Amino acid sequence: MNFELPKSVFNNQEEEQKMLREIIDFARTHDITGDEINMAYLISFEILPEKPVREVVYSLGKLIDEKIKTGLSSTKMKEVIESAFNYEDAPKNFTALVKNLHITEVEKALLISIVDKKRVGELEIRDSDSDEVIVNIQVPQNTVHASQEHLALEMIDAFENIKTKSIKITFVS
Repeated sequence: MNFELPKSVFNNQEEEQKMLREIIDFARTHDITGDEINMAYLISFEILPEKPVREVVYSLGKLIDEKIKTGLSSTKMKEVIESAFNYEDAPKNFTALVKNLHITEVEKALLISIVDKKRVGELEIRDSDSDEVIVNIQVPQNTVHASQEHLALEMIDAFENIKTKSIKITFVS
C-alpha cells in the first residue's frame, strides 16, 4: 500500500507525526490493507477479530497500542484508517465521479482509461463555452503516478471544483 497521510494529521506535535509515520511505514512494508489497518486498530483495543487475520496485523495492532499508550491520538489513527480506505477506493470513486460528469461517453471512457490503464500523456480540461483551459494534468512516465490509486486521487481532486461545469476533455499521449 502506498497511500499518503492527510495534511490534517500533521497539525500536531512532531512526536505524534513520527509515531504515525512509523505505523504507516510498517503497513507499507508489509502490504497491509485498509481493512487490516482497521483490524489492527481494533486489536490494539483488545477487540479480537471474528475472522482469521495475518500475524503481521497482530504485530501492527501491538505497534498501534504502544503508540497510543505513549501519546498518539486515537482520532489521528482513525484519520489514517480513513485515508487508507480513500486510497484503496480511489479508482472506483473516480469512475463513479466520471460517470456523473456532463461530457460525452467517449470522453468518459477516455478519462476512466487514463486511470485504469495508467496512460501517460497530457490531459486538458476546457470550459465548453470559452474554450479556456481550466485544468491541465501531466501524467508522466515512471513517477508516483505508477500507482493507479494515487493517479485516481489526483484526478478526483482536479475534477472536484469543476464537476458541475460544462467541459471538454482532450488527452494527448
